[in-house]
Amino acid sequence: MKYFIIVFFIFFTMSCAHKSFGPVSYDNLNNNKAIIFNRSFSKAIYKTDLNIYGHNITGITMIKKTNDSFRFVLISELGIKYFDFEIFEDKGIRPIIHYAIDQMDNKLLIKKIINDIALIFILQKGKSRVKKTGETEIIVFGNTYYDYTSEYGVSEIAKSNLMGKINCLIKINYGENKIPESIIIDHDKVNIKLSLIPNG
Repeated sequence: MKYFIIVFFIFFTMSCAHKSFGPVSYDNLNNNKAIIFNRSFSKAIYKTDLNIYGHNITGITMIKKTNDSFRFVLISELGIKYFDFEIFEDKGIRPIIHYAIDQMDNKLLIKKIINDIALIFILQKGKSRVKKTGETEIIVFGNTYYDYTSEYGVSEIAKSNLMGKINCLIKINYGENKIPESIIIDHDKVNIKLSLIPNG
């Protein structure tokens, strides 16, 4: 009986995560909407503000699209490279850490940063839950939620833990050609803010 109550509690809290879900549909027709960088994207440069457990790093991030992956490189204004990640669109392919500065070469920290950043680039597959609220669709893959509108695209990504609590929240604003103008990633004490440098 005790085991049943625990399982029911976990299931209930997961089902209530992010937003309350009533009737939902299961399909894969909306999967192509859960894309942040459109198919025509090739590269962009962002002014970057990174806060890690009270320590602040500022610099410039270059995001470049290859055939099936994205390179995410952060350097300081003086040209010192902080890290260089390659994240694949296919969720089954592990990201590659091409470089991490010694002060940030901590496996748990790097994993946390990569997992958060990967939410922006990975293509979700399989069936999704979809709930429509006015002009907004909430597209759900497991414990990851995408808030989508036809006018702006995905404006928010939220990921919950096993207890249904949101532990990573990403907010996105778009500029011309539907390329993200700003991206804010908030995960406990690791926060990343990216601001597009026009014609960068």
